[in-house]
Amino acid sequence: MIAGFDAGENDSDGATAELEILRGELGRLLHERTRDTTEYVFGDEITGLDEHADGVTATFRHGAPRTFDLVVVAEGLTSRTRSLVLPEADVRSLGLLMAYLTVPRTAADTDWWRIHQASQGRAVTLRPDNVGTIRATLSLLTDVRGIEDLDRPAQVHVLRRTFADAGWEVPRVLDALDDAPLYVDAVGQVRLPSWHRGRVALLGDAAHCPSPITGMGTSLALVGAYVLAGELAGTPDHEQALAAYETRMRPYVERAQQLPPGAPGLVHPRTRAGVRALRAAVGVAGSAPAKRLGSLLGAASFASPPAEAIDLPQYPVPVSA
Repeated sequence: MIAGFDAGENDSDGATAELEILRGELGRLLHERTRDTTEYVFGDEITGLDEHADGVTATFRHGAPRTFDLVVVAEGLTSRTRSLVLPEADVRSLGLLMAYLTVPRTAADTDWWRIHQASQGRAVTLRPDNVGTIRATLSLLTDVRGIEDLDRPAQVHVLRRTFADAGWEVPRVLDALDDAPLYVDAVGQVRLPSWHRGRVALLGDAAHCPSPITGMGTSLALVGAYVLAGELAGTPDHEQALAAYETRMRPYVERAQQLPPGAPGLVHPRTRAGVRALRAAVGVAGSAPAKRLGSLLGAASFASPPAEAIDLPQYPVPVSA
């Protein structure tokens, strides 16, 4: 091991926070807490949005059209529904492709999140979870577009060909590609001058994806949902509520979207010399003197981590709740 860094001591300090939760577990918890008061429709998608004086009529791929007072689009970086109302979204590619998969844990695995740079813009990580498996990522700096849209066999072929000589424990990850749950995505950010138009509002990544590099996507989505709901509950004027939601959230979002210096190229060196230089720098940063200095500087810093850069208002609880 070149260097080791302990988990942060709070919810946003360090590469790994003190407390984290798997996305699937978070989704399950949110669904369990809301399913008795919320109608969920699975296996369908919105194909059209027609706004009129007192609502928005949504058409669906399979279901019958329905009219709503307000439509909130809480989708991802390349949201199809967003394109129906705000097609001018600036989706900025960061030139990074990431593949996420789950692999079996072995006796050699530890409770450390391990990262390996393999040159040619490649990096591999193995990260333990709390359910007895390992979450692996294969990431690649590339100008090639559309890999994320290929079918699974084609994606597996590209990944195996690209990482075949990456060394370390990569063969184990590649062997799991046939059967493991796999998600491949191009990394990017979203910029929009406004997150709503009429009675349609954007939330989370659809509005302001910061990219997985920042580690702030879930925080922005949940905080945004809280603020949006609170502002809507406080006034019958949806335009006023949506404007207040944007005013409160935008400084928080803009700070969270700031990438670490040199990201994502810094941790994806293209040459072996770059890998050696990165490892040397990480070794110095992970040394005891550097950690002590960093602790002192951090304690004296006036800058708060992005996850703590907003004071959440206490909204009144709606009577219907």
